Amino acid sequence: MTVEEALPYLKEHQQELTDRIYRGKYTPSPVRRVEIPKQDGGVRKLGIPAVIDRILQQAIAQQLVPIYEPLFADGSYGYRPNRSAKEAILKVKEYAGQGFTFAVALDLSKYADDIVLLAKSKRASERLLESSTKYLEGKLKLTVNREKSRTVSVFAIRNFKFLGFALGRNGSGIYVRVHAKSWKKFKSKLKDLSSRRSVQSIKPNLEKIKVYVRGWLNYYGIASMKNNIEDINGWLYHRIRMCIWKQWKKPRTKVRNLIKMGLPEDLAWQTGNSRRGHWFTTHTVAVNMAMTKERLISSGFYDLATAYQSMHVNY
Repeated sequence: MTVEEALPYLKEHQQELTDRIYRGKYTPSPVRRVEIPKQDGGVRKLGIPAVIDRILQQAIAQQLVPIYEPLFADGSYGYRPNRSAKEAILKVKEYAGQGFTFAVALDLSKYADDIVLLAKSKRASERLLESSTKYLEGKLKLTVNREKSRTVSVFAIRNFKFLGFALGRNGSGIYVRVHAKSWKKFKSKLKDLSSRRSVQSIKPNLEKIKVYVRGWLNYYGIASMKNNIEDINGWLYHRIRMCIWKQWKKPRTKVRNLIKMGLPEDLAWQTGNSRRGHWFTTHTVAVNMAMTKERLISSGFYDLATAYQSMHVNY
């Protein structure tokens, strides 16, 4: 059943569904199993419920949330109304500023493990790791992966990762940054979207890049990453120029388009007939003079540096 078909179905079968729920006779349909690739090479298994089941689950949740929401600890942020991952990492930053700079990294087998326990010393964090493991396994009957669970400094960029973020510190204090693995995934996605092998028409891909980057910045925009964003922005401009250069294919087409963009004929002829590779040629002064940032932006390029600056100013 599609989302569009759900409303007419609910109107027709409302009483029947309500009666079955009250009598405890309602049975959800089997979920669709989906496997999402993980960065470490494994897969994350997800279950997607049927449309009607999802609607009923949400309706029941709306009645239950006001009851159990006040029972949550103040330090709990996951799947709670009016709370977000951004607030969670900012709270970790706040605690780190108070001296809680050692984190307990817990790894739970086949379970959501975005949990951070903080302590003021290495020794205290080790005691916290031991006591929390006993509680999770003894009280909650969860399995803690003892080989992967450990204590780390919150400033250890390779070992401390929380919700895609990390923490750093400099002369100005503690700041939130994007974790190296999140950067790698971001650049890999942009590389796919701007691949000269798959791009037949540049404008649809510029729109896809815009949509993806907007969502990414909406999540990671709280992080301090001015220099990194400027670097990747310049790299992406270069890749887009390369895609356009490849689309032009023949030397005479390249020469003609370069002249249209204001390049002198002799320089356009020299550049258009270059036998150097796409990446090298599109990094030359001539191509940059023709395909200026302003021209690319007017064609639909989403300038990452400008977008980040406008978002980050609010944090």
